[in-house]
Amino acid sequence: MDFPRTVDEITPEWLTRVLRDKGVIDKSTVESVSASVLDGGAASQVYKLVIEYDSDAERAPNNLVAKVAHQNPETRSLVDDLDLYETEILFYQHFGAAVGIAIPTVYFSSYDSAAGEMMLLQEDLSNLRSVASGVDCSFDDAVKAFDAAAGLHAKWWGDESLFDIPWLIDYSDEAYATSLSEKYSPHIDRFVESAGSYLPSGVEQILRDLAPKYAEVVAHSGIRPVTLNHGDYKPANIFFDDSEDAENPIVAFDWQVVQRGRPASDVGQFLITSFDNDNRRRIESKLVENYYDSLTGNGVTGYSKAELEFVDYPESMPRGYEPTGGKQKYEYYYDNALKKNVPGIDVNTYGTSQADLKIAQKFEDLKMAVDMDTKSQKFEDLKKQDHFNKARLARLKATRALTDYTNNYE
Repeated sequence: MDFPRTVDEITPEWLTRVLRDKGVIDKSTVESVSASVLDGGAASQVYKLVIEYDSDAERAPNNLVAKVAHQNPETRSLVDDLDLYETEILFYQHFGAAVGIAIPTVYFSSYDSAAGEMMLLQEDLSNLRSVASGVDCSFDDAVKAFDAAAGLHAKWWGDESLFDIPWLIDYSDEAYATSLSEKYSPHIDRFVESAGSYLPSGVEQILRDLAPKYAEVVAHSGIRPVTLNHGDYKPANIFFDDSEDAENPIVAFDWQVVQRGRPASDVGQFLITSFDNDNRRRIESKLVENYYDSLTGNGVTGYSKAELEFVDYPESMPRGYEPTGGKQKYEYYYDNALKKNVPGIDVNTYGTSQADLKIAQKFEDLKMAVDMDTKSQKFEDLKKQDHFNKARLARLKATRALTDYTNNYE
């Protein structure tokens, strides 16, 4: 079936055909459909559809979520390079509800490879709870998310059929790892330029030393045993069902970077995006332990807790590394690189003093003051000063993590 390229092109007649093909309406027809923009569409444009019928249609949805190709040329160029639209459509068509973790019901999915256009119609899950951006996930929610991820990973653990799916992101693929490596180097130049004199001595050299080895670091994370990973597993891509009789307390969506690889990718991605660093440090070990227990409880054998904690989990770091990352990401890298017991680098070697560390802590307070005094030159000067000192702290901590990986891939 041909499909609309934008939500404005979705007609009652077309939607009627879609819902009849899905088997949720019979004699009823769609009388009207209206669309409103939803937040959260970075690579795609996302809308809520409100549907009215000409007669009672008990099984038909009153609302749907429509996901279409982004109209911004720069965004489209990036998406096309990474095949994000095609990957998500193929995921729903290939795996569907049997994937091993709850996903939204899909009413229509199609991709036009020639034009780079897509249409994905999913059930509206706005009745479920989500975690707002910038708000820490609770420990209980994280346990639910890790249990669900463990179920997904266990189902596809060591499944050789995953190697027969050519569109899955594959970190072990030399060409893919090399392409990431090629994207890595330009970030270094931009980072060094923006950091300027605030860049601690030695950090630039470590970043450049890692560049020729980055493909090898990435490729290692794709060696067996592998499983199916969501690829962007974080609260922003999860709904929580809090009902007492909920069959699936977690529903995961946004599968544009679904991948084949070792399981720690989803674990690390969730932890780095779900908590501030203090909270993460407080509960990180317990959550990783709970994940491992759930993984083995779902039937995974021959995989030690030490392999998860000291190999796969720390090595999930470089896969998402860019020198443009923020303090939270760098501190995560730093903390977990230490688990590999590689000697760290003296803080003073990189020109970061204890005064810098104290100044960096003020940055969060400054962010809270933005609404009160954004136009004050004094505030802007202070913000700039603390911003760069915070950046120095972040780069320092990233340095220790990157040094670890550089040494390991000599």
